[in-house]
Amino acid sequence: MNNERKRKNEEHLANLIAESTYEDFYDLKSAEHINCYAASMGFTYPDPYHQFYSPGIIHKLKVGVGPFVTNEYDPSFVDTCLQLDNIALNRKCERVNFQDINDDDMKYYIAITNFTSLHKSDHHLHFIFRTPNNLWLHKPNWIDPIQLINWVEYGKTFHSNSSCALTDAQIPCEGNCFPEFFYAMELPE
Repeated sequence: MNNERKRKNEEHLANLIAESTYEDFYDLKSAEHINCYAASMGFTYPDPYHQFYSPGIIHKLKVGVGPFVTNEYDPSFVDTCLQLDNIALNRKCERVNFQDINDDDMKYYIAITNFTSLHKSDHHLHFIFRTPNNLWLHKPNWIDPIQLINWVEYGKTFHSNSSCALTDAQIPCEGNCFPEFFYAMELPE
């Protein structure tokens, strides 16, 4: 009985996350307790304990099994988990090459990037997104607000400042895109 109740709760949570897609950009901008993945997927459901917003988790919540990203740096594995989340959410998500994206196509895009601190050698995979009106954005971490992408080389490299959770200092960071891991997505209306 407890396993059945747990499964129903997990499915319910996946549905709450799926239904939290922003209606206007202010909803997303003002959302608290979300990270770059949640922002790129358009979710506003708060995750104060950092348990749900990693590729593959929504699929696992919805169906009970499946891979999900923990600390992997392989964009191919992240791609698999991202695709599973979109299948679970019944969303169209097509992998595209950056060169095939048109500035005026009015589509929503997300991308997997490598995000690196310029002061340290630490890095992690990160998500950026483009709104249909051609604004490239990202959420540097769980703390900082959504920011415009400051492109160094359009579609390849960007700079950002990210808050350090331990000191509240701003740390300069660099994002490097994987040109083969951009996605055209349809968010629910």
